[in-house]
Amino acid sequence: RGVQNATDQVAGKQVGDAGIAKFLDAVNNLVTAGGPAALYKGTDATLALCSVVGFTSFGLNEFFRRTFEGFVGSAAEQTNPYIVLGAALC
Repeated sequence: RGVQNATDQVAGKQVGDAGIAKFLDAVNNLVTAGGPAALYKGTDATLALCSVVGFTSFGLNEFFRRTFEGFVGSAAEQTNPYIVLGAALC
């Protein structure tokens, strides 16, 4: 039935209060089985991965932006939007 609910939601059909009740039951079962910490299991890996990806993305973006500015000779206070776009796409 859970797969059917997900399929109905993707198709734009309303699942109604039964879907919300099942969700709340699932949350209640998690908390009963593993305590409140059960709701947060797995978030540590997600946060760590998001942090690494974010830091790497920012670092590479700045590296390419400064490299492209060096090629073009743009002043730091007059960053060309095409340089920023090119750095973001790399």
